[in-house]
Amino acid sequence: MAGDGAGTWGEEVYFDVPVQADREDGATDSVEPGAVCWLAGAALAQSFGATPLSQGAESRLASAANVLGRVDGDHRVLAVVRDGDTVRVDRA
Repeated sequence: MAGDGAGTWGEEVYFDVPVQADREDGATDSVEPGAVCWLAGAALAQSFGATPLSQGAESRLASAANVLGRVDGDHRVLAVVRDGDTVRVDRA
């Protein structure tokens, strides 16, 4: 995972969080852009478009994840995040 700050993979931002959890039934690797996803272990991923595994307009994560919610507002703002950036997530 990202370690120190955020990581990016195509149009996906991911980062470690201080909570450990497993995937649940229904986890998926194909999500809508803007999805906030829990990756197995201790990480969140936020998709805002295509990744290297995407086909067409889909947003495909590197592995199945639990979809927790959506970015509130324009999810394309995530395009400014670079590897190592600090990301803050607030509960809406």
